[in-house]
Amino acid sequence: MSLPPLPEGLDLTANRGPEIICAVSITWFLALVAVGARILSRRLIRYPLWYDDWLIVASLVSGASQRHRRDTYLVALVAW
Repeated sequence: MSLPPLPEGLDLTANRGPEIICAVSITWFLALVAVGARILSRRLIRYPLWYDDWLIVASLVSGASQRHRRDTYLVALVAW
């Protein structure tokens, strides 16, 4: 039993990795700006950071870690 022919225009050697990395990086940067604005606004009104704020920061740091070619890089941004 043989496999059916591939559809026309399908390139099995195409690499969309750079596009995916770019989209993830932009999304993470926008999340970084939003979290930074949240923390800044809480500092300006002198409202203490609560557990939800720390969980947001922890998830942002966790989201910064990316797996690439068997190596794990963790980017930790601490700005206070």
